[in-house]
Formats: sequence, structure tokens, C-alpha cells
Amino acid sequence: MRKLFPCILSLGLLSCTQIFSGKGGNIESLDGSGGSNSQVNNEKLPPAQYVKWVEDEQNGLKKSKTIDDIIYTAQYKPCQYVVCEEEKKMAIADSTIKQEVSELGGMQYMNLKIELKNGSGEFLRYGISTREEYNERVNYFSFGMQKDVQLVDAGDTLPCLLFHYERLYSIAPYGTFLLAFPKGKNIDGDKTLIIFDHVFNTGIVKLFFKGSDLKNTPQLEAI
Repeated sequence: MRKLFPCILSLGLLSCTQIFSGKGGNIESLDGSGGSNSQVNNEKLPPAQYVKWVEDEQNGLKKSKTIDDIIYTAQYKPCQYVVCEEEKKMAIADSTIKQEVSELGGMQYMNLKIELKNGSGEFLRYGISTREEYNERVNYFSFGMQKDVQLVDAGDTLPCLLFHYERLYSIAPYGTFLLAFPKGKNIDGDKTLIIFDHVFNTGIVKLFFKGSDLKNTPQLEAI
């Protein structure tokens, strides 16, 4: 994807040619090859409703944890959700969905948001007082934090392959990070995002996603 992670296309990883099916369904092949012989749920949602469904915490693809003054929120992003983010359209052509999902490089994506519980003050300045400490924190979030983020996927520990800190050049009580991990052996397995915090003294942060919730994601309606 052009704006999300420009280097995805150069990784040469497996193509993301499978998508999650709807309620209780299995995997449907996007290339039309019928890779699964199992029944596929036909529930489909237009882009706006699809995005709303994925972002609804009740559906299990968005998890939050508060530790002292810090809130960690992780949004799991199915391939089709990423397409909705990129296209920003009320309706998306089937050919566009297939092409852009293929370009995502066979990885799995998340957003991580770290914010101050009280909602005020600058996220980057929390707990520090000098310009040197501020610059060190900016440098860590931009270049060092990637190694301190992992995804445990059905028992396998996966490294964060792509990482981007969306720095806001204004006073904001939060920071957002775009993450991408390789696909695990079991696409429907439980997953745990692990952050080894070296900034806010919150220790090891774990955000758990049930495999059954990920499997039950509906499909994106195409035109």
C-alpha cells in the first residue's frame, strides 16, 4: 500500500490472498481458486459499516489495557480493513480490493495507541522535564521501539517487521504506531501483542485477541 508501508512490496513475502470470512465461516480465497472446500458465510458489509464493525470493541478486534496513568489500545486490522483505510470510499470495486489485499504482502497489521489516562498534556513529555530526555524519547519511539514489540501467534513469537511512529507535531496526549507482523502458522489462532515498555514504567504489556473473534470478521462488500 502506497501510504501505509511503502516498503511492503519489496519484502517478497507471501501474497495476502486470503481473507477472513463472516460469522463462524472459514477462509475464502480472493483469487477465485476456491482454496477452501468449507462453507463460507456470505455476510458482507459496505466499507463504512465494515470499519465500524472492526473498531467496535465488543467484536474483539480492538483491545485496551490501563496501567497506572497510561492506556494501551491495539486495533487488529484485517487486510480488507486496511483497504478501507486507504481508499476512504463509500463503495470499493472488487478488483481494487483484490489488488490491494494482494499488495499487503501476506502480513498482519495492527495500530497501537498509547495515551495518557487524564487526556491532557503532551504524551511525549509525560514524566520528564528536560529537552534531552524529550529528544531521547522521540528517537526511541521513532527508531528503537520496534525491537520491543512482538506478536505471539498460536504459540509462535513473531517480530515486528514494519513499524512507523505517527508523530504529531503538536501537544497531544497520545501517540499512534503502525505495526506489521508476519502471518503465523494458524490464521485462526489466538494472538497476543506484547510491548516491553521502557518509557512509562508499566512493565510488560499484553493485549490478547481470541482467534475465534478474528475468524468471525465479516467480509467487505464490493461493487
